[in-house]
Amino acid sequence: MAIEERLRSLAQTNSNYSLLLAQWEFDKKLLQRALNAVSTTFPHYSLHDSSHSSTIITQIEKIILPDIDKLSATDC
Repeated sequence: MAIEERLRSLAQTNSNYSLLLAQWEFDKKLLQRALNAVSTTFPHYSLHDSSHSSTIITQIEKIILPDIDKLSATDC
């Protein structure tokens, strides 16, 4: 994901952003498990697992890609 790569790049150049990157990585793992449980809790919902979230992020990236380098660490 380009947004994640942007955050990783910012964290490498500024150690103050390392905490944001670490929080993102933790949340990503935690939310993947939670999102995968949605279908069992709400079987009448359309697919809302982690692949759905990845698809949303991919679509956002397609829109902002020309300007992705303008995103701050908190924007990412």
